[in-house]
Order: sequence, then C-alpha cells, then structure tokens
Amino acid sequence: VVVQSMINEDTLDIEAAVAGIQRLAEAGCEIVRVTTPSMAHAKAMGEIRSALRAQGCTVPLVADVHHNGIRIGDSPFERKMPDLTGQTSHLVRIFDGHR
Repeated sequence: VVVQSMINEDTLDIEAAVAGIQRLAEAGCEIVRVTTPSMAHAKAMGEIRSALRAQGCTVPLVADVHHNGIRIGDSPFERKMPDLTGQTSHLVRIFDGHR
C-alpha cells in the first residue's frame, strides 16, 4: 500500500504548488498527483519538479490529466501532452471522468 494524495493548489502557481507538495511529502505522502489540464500546466510541472529537486524533495509526481471526452490523440494538445508530462513527471494519469 502506497500513500498518495493530490494538491489542491493551482498548478500554474509554482510557489504554492511546490509548498503543497512539500507539505504532503513531509506528512508521509509517497506519491503526489498534480492537476494537469493544459499544456501550460504541463510546462509548469517541469518548473515544479525542478524547484522540488533543488530543495531536496524527491517525491514522485503524477500528472493528473483530466480528459474531457475527446478521443486521446485527436488534438495537438493530446498528442503532445504525454511527451511533455513524461519529461516532467514520473507518471501520467488520464482521468476520463466519473462514469
């Protein structure tokens, strides 16, 4: 069993996201999910990861992509998202809603 949680800070607010992830890691969280609904958020993941590593925080990050129902691969965003988030996080989770 692995303890995981998700931050509720805006991914685009790098400083707040880093602080939220650090709080979870210090509380014992072993995996942290981060909402990544756009390319801007995916790029922010890289900044977040770099800031965390610079501060010695190595908790694995999951880019939590909230899929809006469009088939994966149909848009430029969806074709690029896995590549970008794969470079900035440890895992990409595609969430297609509560069905």
